[in-house]
Amino acid sequence: MNFVVGYMYDKKCSVYVAKVLNLPGCMSQGKTLKEMKKNIKDAIDACLEVRKKEMRKFSDAVIVSTILKRRAGEFSPDYH
Repeated sequence: MNFVVGYMYDKKCSVYVAKVLNLPGCMSQGKTLKEMKKNIKDAIDACLEVRKKEMRKFSDAVIVSTILKRRAGEFSPDYH
């Protein structure tokens, strides 16, 4: 997967700030461009790991919900 990273230099804080435009909430910073690039790569890895865990939780919730609905008879006979 390719990521689009935007960055700018924040004069007030003297750091480069980066944001992954196609991965909401994924941001990082660094005092140099090199440090910022390393940090944003680490941030991408961390964001993807969190999303993986969230998807597992979501999948588990859907499975449990499906089982409960089937037990309650909310599914059509085709699903039993």
